Amino acid sequence: SHGLFARDHLYATGNLCEGLGVHEGEAICVENPGGCFTYGKVLSATGRQLRLESAVECDWSKLALGRSYYGTWTVVIVAGRGLGQWRHLTAANGPEVTVDRPWDVLPDASSRFSLILPNENVILYRNTARDCTKGFWFYGNVLDGVAAENVSENAEGDFANAYHTPTGVYSMIYFIRMTREKVTGVSPRTQHAGVGFSTSRTSLQTYYGVHSLGLELRDNEITGVPDAKPFAGSECPTISGLFGVFYSGYEGEPGCDRVGSLFAGNRLRDLAVGITLGRDNCGTVLTGNTFTNVTKRLEDRGSKYLVDLTAAAD
Repeated sequence: SHGLFARDHLYATGNLCEGLGVHEGEAICVENPGGCFTYGKVLSATGRQLRLESAVECDWSKLALGRSYYGTWTVVIVAGRGLGQWRHLTAANGPEVTVDRPWDVLPDASSRFSLILPNENVILYRNTARDCTKGFWFYGNVLDGVAAENVSENAEGDFANAYHTPTGVYSMIYFIRMTREKVTGVSPRTQHAGVGFSTSRTSLQTYYGVHSLGLELRDNEITGVPDAKPFAGSECPTISGLFGVFYSGYEGEPGCDRVGSLFAGNRLRDLAVGITLGRDNCGTVLTGNTFTNVTKRLEDRGSKYLVDLTAAAD
């Protein structure tokens, strides 16, 4: 059983999702199945025109602009010059595409792209998840999202996810803020709960680009169950507290899969670990977080360029 599912341009507020703790159990989820067309390199860019090269076998004739029920095909720059920008397509002649407006920073041959149907402009505000396996989920291709003042009682809390597969899927989670969320207890199925995000390279192992960019976890309150035994019963990592980690593909080459994350002003109680950071988190800032009855404040599995102002303030 599931709760509420939606896609882009969403404002969800005042919903109660309860008793979804046996099977899949999302309370509210944004997802776009089939929403990745291909990914690859930018060969050239002039004005609003791009010439693209797919990294995998791709039939460009199937890119039917204006025919998608699930949104507007959008090119997102995931590495190199212009990182973090996206534009909607207005025309396509095979791999030569036209976007709807000029770039703020023009991509060049250093740039890599993903062509997606985005879950754009998503707001989850003052909803409640109670006794659910999962919680409030941003499941790939989310561009500009906010979860604010939601309550998770015995559910997994907040989770954002992005992934890369050999079949042309490259999703991302860019510019999401999870703030003033209240998470208590753990999921009845998976026995963990928190606020966080993960990325996956699946079987590829190799680094290709940035999956999460500009995520903010601010002013959240998490009260856990220290002796709970987490179980891998969903797509969310088996971690309570705050986290930004790999889900799979961890053993691959180094990179910067998760860039520019902020963990600020969070209140963490009754946890084995307060904050968990994975390898290839790059440019993470921790500041103003408080810990009560937390055995280990930070588990850092190999992040890069960490600024831990919380530790400096102790």
